[in-house]
Amino acid sequence: MGLNDAYCYSTCSGDWGSIPLAVAAVLSGGTFGDVTSPVSGMTAMSAGAAGADHMKYVRAMTPYNLIAASLAAGLFIVVPFFIT
Repeated sequence: MGLNDAYCYSTCSGDWGSIPLAVAAVLSGGTFGDVTSPVSGMTAMSAGAAGADHMKYVRAMTPYNLIAASLAAGLFIVVPFFIT
């Protein structure tokens, strides 16, 4: 069995259970990066709208973002065991 055969077997078998999970992981990772990075537009816009110092805003929001990311990571580890 060649590499292409193994790839087609794992992706073409009709089991699409991991595709939504992978899409969710990519989207949540992108959102985490956007709201946590000090150089992102979303962070700068939020700090400006709140009238806060940009870096103080980033430092204040980072613990909440890390808690949400940890929760999401934990769920991404646990949920595949329940998808059949």
